[in-house]
Amino acid sequence: MVKKYCEILGCNQKTLAEKMALNPQTFAKWNERGEIPQSSLITLELLVENHKLKQQIQTLKAFSSLLKEL
Repeated sequence: MVKKYCEILGCNQKTLAEKMALNPQTFAKWNERGEIPQSSLITLELLVENHKLKQQIQTLKAFSSLLKEL
């Protein structure tokens, strides 16, 4: 479950745990139970949304630079 978020964010579980101020062993417990607490799920979704927005900003900056060169 957490692995999916790590892949999207391009990080490992240890780094993701640090971003969420959690012990990395917490993820193992979530995987054992097969569920993520609602508050943590919201945090993960916000991290993914933030990551995607950062990518879009980078794309727009690159596009803006290309337009300036024209």
